[in-house]
Amino acid sequence: MEDTYVPPLDENQESFDPQSSPFPVSNQNAFRPNVLQYYRSSNDRSSQDEYVPQAQFHPTWNLQPKRILAGRRRRAKRFAILAISDALTDIIANVDDATLDGLGLVKGGSFPVTEETNAKIADFVNNHDMLKSPGGSPTNTIFGASNLGLRCAYIGCVGNDENGYDYINALRANDIDTYVSIKKGPSAVCYTFITPDGQRSFGLDFGVTKQLEPYEILHSLIEESYLLHFSAYEFRGDVPTTAATKHALKIARESGTRISIDMGDSWLIDQTRDSLMELFNEGVDIIFANECEADAFCGVKRDENGKYIPQQKSPGSSSVPPLQSPASEAVLPPIAQSPTPEFAMGTLLSKPIVTQPDPLSHAARVSSEIPPEWAQFLKYTQILVVKLGANGSLAMTKNKMFIVPSYKVDNAFDTNGAGDNFQAGFIYGLYRGLSLPMSLKCGNFIASKIINQRGAQSKVQISGIEYLL
Repeated sequence: MEDTYVPPLDENQESFDPQSSPFPVSNQNAFRPNVLQYYRSSNDRSSQDEYVPQAQFHPTWNLQPKRILAGRRRRAKRFAILAISDALTDIIANVDDATLDGLGLVKGGSFPVTEETNAKIADFVNNHDMLKSPGGSPTNTIFGASNLGLRCAYIGCVGNDENGYDYINALRANDIDTYVSIKKGPSAVCYTFITPDGQRSFGLDFGVTKQLEPYEILHSLIEESYLLHFSAYEFRGDVPTTAATKHALKIARESGTRISIDMGDSWLIDQTRDSLMELFNEGVDIIFANECEADAFCGVKRDENGKYIPQQKSPGSSSVPPLQSPASEAVLPPIAQSPTPEFAMGTLLSKPIVTQPDPLSHAARVSSEIPPEWAQFLKYTQILVVKLGANGSLAMTKNKMFIVPSYKVDNAFDTNGAGDNFQAGFIYGLYRGLSLPMSLKCGNFIASKIINQRGAQSKVQISGIEYLL
């Protein structure tokens, strides 16, 4: 059966309109049935028995399925996102700077837990209130995507202990299908200590999570997923998980499954550069990075104030695509002008939604500070997405760039997982058939809400987030 035609949308669209942003019928299998029912009732654009077997992203971005494998029966896939991730249980506590020093951790850093620091941390955990939840960057992303209605699955490795079984149960409770290897030994733990200024410091005990073997990767699971998502953390070290991740990528390319990667952390870039370049040279569909990660990969230099230091251009060097202005009105419409579905009512709406004023001038200011070296990414990917923190986010393609301001946050309680949840919102926008600016806005909104709470994951499931923006 051929894909249902989806009329091309305006790439520059920065406000939501159900008529100009119809739900792409060909993407319906990527959403959970209850969420799909919501779209059927709200937009009335598909019937109960409509069935299109091949999902697609927004046609403007040329993200149609890469190929139809010869001799293989074309069938509907089961999952919107399949994540491979270290199965890290986040144990989170709020501390002051003095306590952090006493535990032997460097503020803002991420370090393995030694025997000496493990004893100190264990004593601290036993005597303080801690929040425990499943973690790992790709895990946080699919947790957020599942909350938005996308069908998600997980591959990883846990130990045969309480943390391991709690990890599996937490994912299943959030409607995420789990395909987990259980090994004898302790599960991985990430101790996250948050200081009053919102900075995070990590103590890592990997346990058995790096023991995922290539033979434990299910070929059929990757073939039945539209997008394989992972982070550079899964490339760290000469361990079985690194080989398993590369094996999964090979299967994804052979089966036409798309690939997205989160660059992980700036200090991780040099450690994993060889593996990253091996991956990038074969092409990636979406690359996610923050400013520091993009700088580290591209060799960007900045002064002590964080200002970009221009480099002398070499012949044939890349340049940043021109900034695009939204075709719609510059000032974003207030929430009262958009219908709010009943599924959206919850803690996400506990505070008013406020955007940065004058998005056009904001985008112009931010674009003037974008290093041209970032365009190097476009040699390897169709879409580069950079998280700019308080300045919002940008999406860059071969010939265009979009910058969308962030939502104002009065008190950033905990920035843990903000970037991961942003990615969930952005990917949701692609499946929903929204424009690039609107997809960025979905990501910004989710990120702004996650930093107002403790922990990297929201417990609120919401359908139709685009109606709120």
